[in-house]
Amino acid sequence: MSIFSVFSQISGGDAVAAKDPKKVQLGNRLRELREGAELSREQLAELAGVSVRAVVQWELGEREPGWFNMLALAEALGVDCTAFTQAPAERPSAGPGRPHKDIDEDNGQAEPKRPRGRPRKAPAATQETPAASKATSAPSGQKRAPRDKRGERKGKGES
Repeated sequence: MSIFSVFSQISGGDAVAAKDPKKVQLGNRLRELREGAELSREQLAELAGVSVRAVVQWELGEREPGWFNMLALAEALGVDCTAFTQAPAERPSAGPGRPHKDIDEDNGQAEPKRPRGRPRKAPAATQETPAASKATSAPSGQKRAPRDKRGERKGKGES
C-alpha cells in the first residue's frame, strides 16, 4: 500500500485533486494563441483588463475564465471566440533534466562556470605589512589628533 493511498483513506478523499481536462485544454489553447500573437502574460492581462495571476491560472488549467473575460481575451488576441474551442497543437515534450548549454561558436566550448561562494583572499605577498601601513598613517611619524564625540579631529587652533 502506497503512502498516497493511506493518506487518501485518512483524509477521506483524494489527497491531490486532478485538474479538469477541459480547463487544461482551454489553458493550453490560450497559451498557444498568446504565444502566436507574440504577447507576454503581462501584456495579455493588460489588454484584456485582468490580472496576470488570472492569466496564469487560466493557462495552467486551475480556473476557467467567465464569459466576459473570454470576450476580452478574444478581442485582445484578435481572434473569434470559437478559436478557444479548437484543440491545441501538440507540443514536443521537454524531457527530463536541464537543457543543454549553448556552445560558443568561436572556440567550440561552453562558457566556464562562474566561481561560487566568497572570493578568496589575495596572496600574502600583495597584502600590506604592519610597518608599511604605519608609515602611511601619519606623515613623518607624527601622531594623529584624537577625535571628539562627533568623530571630528581635535587639532591646534580649533575650539
